[in-house]
Amino acid sequence: MQEGIKKLVAECADLNVRLSRRLPEDMRFLIWTSPASVRNPEISVFWHPVHNKKAIIPRLFAYSFSLGYSCIKGLYKLFIYKGFYYRRIINNNSSVLLILPENITDGTDSYKTNYLTETAEEPVDKLVFSHSAEKIRQGLRFSVLNYFVRLSLFLKLLAAAAGDFKEQMSLKKLTKEYMDALIIFASWLLAQSWYFIWDFYHLINKVAVSKDYKLFLALHEMHFYSKVIWKVANERGVPGATAQHALIVPEKLWYFPEEAEFKAGCPLPGIFFVYSDEVKAALEPFYPDTRFLKCCSPRFKHWKSSLNISVKHSVQNNKRTILFVSNAAIIPDSVVLKALLKLLRQGLKDSIVLRLRLHPHERLRFTDYLWVLAAAALHKIEISSLPLQEDFKEADLAVGACSTVIYEALLTGVPVMGVFDDYYIRYSMIPNAITCHTNNLSLSSLERYMSKAADNNLARRFKENIGAFSPDLTAKLIYDACM
Repeated sequence: MQEGIKKLVAECADLNVRLSRRLPEDMRFLIWTSPASVRNPEISVFWHPVHNKKAIIPRLFAYSFSLGYSCIKGLYKLFIYKGFYYRRIINNNSSVLLILPENITDGTDSYKTNYLTETAEEPVDKLVFSHSAEKIRQGLRFSVLNYFVRLSLFLKLLAAAAGDFKEQMSLKKLTKEYMDALIIFASWLLAQSWYFIWDFYHLINKVAVSKDYKLFLALHEMHFYSKVIWKVANERGVPGATAQHALIVPEKLWYFPEEAEFKAGCPLPGIFFVYSDEVKAALEPFYPDTRFLKCCSPRFKHWKSSLNISVKHSVQNNKRTILFVSNAAIIPDSVVLKALLKLLRQGLKDSIVLRLRLHPHERLRFTDYLWVLAAAALHKIEISSLPLQEDFKEADLAVGACSTVIYEALLTGVPVMGVFDDYYIRYSMIPNAITCHTNNLSLSSLERYMSKAADNNLARRFKENIGAFSPDLTAKLIYDACM
């Protein structure tokens, strides 16, 4: 990982610790849910070389744009925000509370999720939440924030940030990394993104006292709302548990809290289910009081049946098909789209088919959205709506940046290639031996990667890291962990 990113991580951690000390104890949990703590390079360019290399004028412009845009969002939210909606599903014999957003459920009245296998013998209570009333049938609206409380909390957070800036300026420590960290926090503050977090904390507390739960379960690992759950769990003396749902690599910064943050009170889970020993070894130094157990998510358990699930390859119009896969992360997907555009401009349509497979929850940049639609309308690229295995049947090569589909393609027998460029973080999920810089993409480079021999050792490692050798994540596994 680039040195500039490491410095920014350290600066964010130090800022979080100082800000938490400046706030009343009942507000400190807000600091651990901000983007300066839940550090996500997938949605912010501040973590990438493209920003780190900027000179002072472009950097000041980036700061101004970020703060200005956040002010507009904040003013909108000030008048529009009325809380969020939730629904609680209670099973009389349950001692586990599963807290999850509606968008990872099947949307039925039971709100089942493909992140956990439920059983009648080990029922779980559910607290399902959404910002949309239409998504939660018979949902209740919740908010404890009136305008006076909003103003009071905002001024305290603003005073903490301003006080820290004044202190660092007096100490002559206004480095570019410090300014980046402060802008990341200030943008979140001005956008009033903490409204939901404050309400969510109070809702979890309300539900927590209504029943004698033995465990709180979140299925989105260390996302910002999960930290609220760990906060309430710690306060109630109840274990908080989570389970890995996506691939964990060092570039996903939000999984790796700094030691100073943990010591200052950053809430962490008591139990963490992960896919493999490799993932456990990577995380353990950052979670000193967490118990790690192994599991396999229901979304990957089909890989347990054999070493691989091969597909019979089919050829489309005597052309080779290059499958580009995204993962609903704006910035890594922009690298994939850059690779697609690079090949599109080389006029290869007579020899290859360029097919784009978008994630079901894809969020493209507006400019990317426009050119992708235009290219598809002109039949220069295909946008797949096929089942994944059907895409694999026709693919001669799968191309991605940090999507789990790359793992699955390799295990299915499809050659794979990772792509990267100089502007954004290079994800280590895909080994260097099968990655290519976007500048080097050409028909010959595609042919070279298509002809690479299968690596059985790499396939086994991939299989381990999606949990294929670990027990299924079931409600029983959760109950056994909290006994």
